[in-house]
Amino acid sequence: MTLEQKVFERLTETFFAKFKVKNIAIGHCLVSIEDSDERYFQMDVLIREHSRLIITVTPEKHAAELVETLNESSLQKRENFCDIWKMTEGKLKVKINDIERTKEDMLNNNFQWKNFSFRLSVPLYDEAIDQEEKAAELSCTMCSLVLSLVDYSLIGEVEGKETIAEKLHKKRERSPINRQICIQLKGYNCSVCGMNFQKQYGYIGEHFIEIHHSIPVHAMEEGHEVDIKKELFPICSNCHSMIHRKNPPYSIDELRDMMRRKADSTSHSSHVPKNYDIVEKGEILMVAEDIFVYGSIPVDLPKTKREALLGKNLDLVLMYAIGHAGRSKTEANGKLAIGIKEELLKDEQMAAYKNLKYLLFHYWSNPKAYRLTKEPVLVDIDNVPSDFLKRMEKDAVKFLLLEYNPQCPSDLGNIDILKTQRRGEIRYRPFVTTIESIIKE
Repeated sequence: MTLEQKVFERLTETFFAKFKVKNIAIGHCLVSIEDSDERYFQMDVLIREHSRLIITVTPEKHAAELVETLNESSLQKRENFCDIWKMTEGKLKVKINDIERTKEDMLNNNFQWKNFSFRLSVPLYDEAIDQEEKAAELSCTMCSLVLSLVDYSLIGEVEGKETIAEKLHKKRERSPINRQICIQLKGYNCSVCGMNFQKQYGYIGEHFIEIHHSIPVHAMEEGHEVDIKKELFPICSNCHSMIHRKNPPYSIDELRDMMRRKADSTSHSSHVPKNYDIVEKGEILMVAEDIFVYGSIPVDLPKTKREALLGKNLDLVLMYAIGHAGRSKTEANGKLAIGIKEELLKDEQMAAYKNLKYLLFHYWSNPKAYRLTKEPVLVDIDNVPSDFLKRMEKDAVKFLLLEYNPQCPSDLGNIDILKTQRRGEIRYRPFVTTIESIIKE
């Protein structure tokens, strides 16, 4: 599939809208909204020499009204913009009025917008990366970035000469933009039971989850602005059906409590399902054999007892997919500091990092593992020793310190990288898993 085909398919699937993708050359296309009369924005997607992806978003010729709408964005919308910015892979350069801006500038918004340019640059050194798929994935991120400042969908049918303000006024909050921002901020795990469609069904479940509105759309007052962090929740189909068994719907916490009480009442039964984790107020209550915690360094522990994890009775491995250009230097250093963006970590994350015994580098092939010579340590950004090589440094607030002897690789057996390596947007992140989950059966 060509670059323009993948970008078109992914944008249409994500935003349920009509896009126009024009082929400029091999590995280069220009994206705009169909029938926009050049009133919105365009996105230039370029894979340069098979080694770097560059995506640039700029306003179209007649986009003055859109620029004014972005200028008037609320603080809540600008916070969403900055949250997406923090989570975006690569180097993102944001220019307003031809001046490069920081996240603090965006939050303060003490300037009058006249034009804008958002430019993302991502290296593509890893031969295992599907470059066109990566371009399509990050095209959705860049589209979400600009539309997060609007918070409504501007990308449906354009009706006559209707102004952008009129179009916004008519749109309700069941917006594909809000959906995408919610997923980028909260991930694909169900907020009630922890179920993940991709983990449960394989590749057909990739990028699938329903979004629940804690305030029903029909009950929203005129002019209501959805608080994505407080009002929208990723949720599986079963929990979504149950949450609407009464009117008004149950809250997320109420349904979690029901599941917890049911699990407690049947804890001695042989018929208790053991498929998912229950997430309650930021903590996972163990009623299952699978543990998954999303984050800068995700934790993915199949068939693992929570008690064993918290009791530090496990031998875990950090899987690190890294390209040819960076692997030799990183692997040879022996002291690695991996950046973490989260201010607060869950107990399961802390325990998983403490249970790490091995670090495994790979390119989706050619794996090489090293046993850690010291227990991993979490330190603040200012306390990273100078002899540690920093990785994932952008927006990190703390670092996980790992030490190993690069001259003494470990033999973990017959390793199958593809058995456990993550798919989707987190497949390029280091993650923690069990040794058993990477060994061929």
